[in-house]
Amino acid sequence: MITINLIEDWTQFLRDWMSRNSLQYFEAQSVRQNSERYLNAVRRIPRLQPRRVHDSKELCVPEAHTADYAALKALIERGDDIRDYLSRDIVNERADRYDRLLNAWGIQHLHFQTGGTRDVLFAKLTETDLYAIQAFPHGRGNEEVWVESSLLQILHDNWPSLLGVGETELHAESFTGADRLALRKANINFITTVADGTSYVAPGGGMTTSGQCVFDTRDCDRIFAELDEWQRTLEVNEVEIRAALAMRPTDELAIKAIFQSDGHGVEFYVPSRNTLLSLRLKK
Repeated sequence: MITINLIEDWTQFLRDWMSRNSLQYFEAQSVRQNSERYLNAVRRIPRLQPRRVHDSKELCVPEAHTADYAALKALIERGDDIRDYLSRDIVNERADRYDRLLNAWGIQHLHFQTGGTRDVLFAKLTETDLYAIQAFPHGRGNEEVWVESSLLQILHDNWPSLLGVGETELHAESFTGADRLALRKANINFITTVADGTSYVAPGGGMTTSGQCVFDTRDCDRIFAELDEWQRTLEVNEVEIRAALAMRPTDELAIKAIFQSDGHGVEFYVPSRNTLLSLRLKK
């Protein structure tokens, strides 16, 4: 008899990760719903590691924040924690809320000071780099900044590969800023056409009708498919696992999954033998 419940192990990982990151596992929701909340938060909270900072040709940081930006760049390049500079959702421990700009266009915003600033830096973050696009004031009276088409224009002009493959056969955009804002608030993806005629729809993955990022739905499907595959693979290999551990058929064999802190890797642990499995498994 082999005892494995990878869904249960994944659920415990989610509970632990959310607790460490000041979030709550919602017991009234399914493990899949909590997984989607986790994936959303992971995209919003950059992993702690050094990043190169690249300034666009158009970047114009307000003079009042010149020194602040230099300090922020140093933090990013050292790989220090920059969460206090990110969206107030993250500062207020609600990283599981949807960031429509990030979900639609893949662009984050950073404040120039930890307490928050009216002027914010719009940037594209990757695992290794931060691409500083432009600084704009935000807040009441400046809501259209979240659908400012020049953000995509600057990315296209400076680092077009970050936007993926644009389309040239689509009808050019004819939306006003107010139109784009209304569409964004309604979780509707829309075309944005840059100066050379290239059009982009959702370079950040795009939004579902609930505002969720399409990438999170896709990645959640992948996680549960992989959990199911590993569950079946371990069960099928019970005899080989017992042989490798010199366990008799009557010995209890329980296997637990240990997920990496970012949820992207997994190891399998046998508590009764205090050992990690290192096996080539037949699928």
